[in-house]
Formats: sequence, C-alpha cells, structure tokens
Amino acid sequence: MWAVTGPAGLAIAPEQAVELSLGAAGAAAFAILAHLLADALTPAGVAALWPVSSERYSLGVTRADSTVWNVGLFALGVFATAAAVALATPLG
Repeated sequence: MWAVTGPAGLAIAPEQAVELSLGAAGAAAFAILAHLLADALTPAGVAALWPVSSERYSLGVTRADSTVWNVGLFALGVFATAAAVALATPLG
C-alpha cells in the first residue's frame, strides 16, 4: 500500500484521498449555493441564468449591509458546518 500526502503533510491512503476530495468538492458546492441563496435575499438579487439572460432574481428580504442578517447568516453557517462535521465523524 502506498500513501498520498494530504493536508499538512499527513500521509493518507489513496481511497481516503478520494473521499477527502469528494468531501471538499461537496463542501465547496454547498458553500457556493448557500452564497447564491444569501445574495438572492438582497434587493440586488442574483443573475442566475447569465449570460443567457440578464434577468435578476431576488426575494428582497433584506439589504446586504444589514448587521442583524449578516450575523444571523454567519451563525447559521457556523452551526451548519459544526453539524456537518459532527454527522460525518464516526462514533466509537
């Protein structure tokens, strides 16, 4: 068995490297979608179909500079990350 060097120089088996890569890709995709959803909450909205269409989609719930919403969404992100780590950690 050979090892692949992972983050921080840790040696990991090839099958673990694939799992790590898939996990990182999933986390990145989730982060992008969460950011787009957060942008859709603002009046500026999101040009989801650009460059096909320049139409912007917005829920218009809050302004982008709202401290309350920014702190709330940040806290939600921290909670979601902690929950994902807790659920992904094997028991025992």
